[in-house]
Amino acid sequence: DVDHLWILEGMSANRITTNEGFERHMIWSPDGSRIAYSIQNDGGVSNLYIRASDGSGRDQVLIESEGMHKWYPSWSPDASTVVFHTNNPDTQARDLWYVSVASGETAVLVDDEGIQALARTSRDGRFVAYQSDQDGQMEIYVTTFPRSESRWKVSTNGGTWPKWSNDELFYWEGNSLMGVRFATDGGFSPDEPQRIFTGEQVGMGASNMMASYNPEYDVNSDGTRFIVVQRLER
Repeated sequence: DVDHLWILEGMSANRITTNEGFERHMIWSPDGSRIAYSIQNDGGVSNLYIRASDGSGRDQVLIESEGMHKWYPSWSPDASTVVFHTNNPDTQARDLWYVSVASGETAVLVDDEGIQALARTSRDGRFVAYQSDQDGQMEIYVTTFPRSESRWKVSTNGGTWPKWSNDELFYWEGNSLMGVRFATDGGFSPDEPQRIFTGEQVGMGASNMMASYNPEYDVNSDGTRFIVVQRLER
């Protein structure tokens, strides 16, 4: 049951789906009424669906096709669009796409060589942050949205798992959570990255978060509070 979609309220956990596949990569819609997530059926690829957060009704198919995994959805602020990355199981190439929630129409955002993954839409909907290995190692980049007309490299020594507050972009560099303040007048202008805290300082252990399969943190809209996954001694 750990591979299914659950809602935790206080000390009570409730499963809200009845699918048989492997469910993951879930993310709340901006108003909290829906959850976008992926399902991988036995022997198949992962596709994206939307579920009412109270568990009512049936899944809405967001994008369903053969041949490519669809992973890590990210809502636009008005909930009209979901950005995600595709993964070709044969070549491991990964590209950024987006899909209309209403129509199911898709478009490519970034399809450079190599890996483009883990996209997150900015809180004003004008930009998308993502990780890419185009310079030889994973770094954090920002591009305009919905068309990738300009791009900016944000990290300086590796980066993964980007997340936005209103005026700062966060990501992991090794065991350190980094923050980059930015201005958006006339484009995207990032400051130099600053260390916010290390995973070890907040009970997450000393591991390299760039090797993690999950972000293990989130941040509120004004960047003043974080939630992290702590490592417990047993």
